[in-house]
Amino acid sequence: MISKDAERTKGPHIAVVGVGGAGCNVISAFAGRGCPVDTIAINTDKDALHKTVADEKIYICKAVLKGEGTRGDAELGRRCADIHKEEIRDALLGYDFVFVIGGLGGGTGTGAMPAVIDAAAAG
Repeated sequence: MISKDAERTKGPHIAVVGVGGAGCNVISAFAGRGCPVDTIAINTDKDALHKTVADEKIYICKAVLKGEGTRGDAELGRRCADIHKEEIRDALLGYDFVFVIGGLGGGTGTGAMPAVIDAAAAG
């Protein structure tokens, strides 16, 4: 069996980033499937993030939201991602490709995805 790190040396370094509840559910589905990608979860909901299976987790706005999430407020989701933009950018450095996945209609996915994409482009 070839290790995940060995597989990566043969091809591009890829990150799949799940943003918000829907995005984190999608990247959890990658776990244990042998996909040669790194998974990064970004969420404002502490419990949902804890349940997410990912290589790296970024809990945004914990001091402001106290783990409760944005409750559907997309503007709040955007502000949370903006507050943590350096942390998000640093997590995305060094990847050849970054795929950002999230649902539209909630607060964190809808609001934070554009900021996460900007952070990926800046890196």
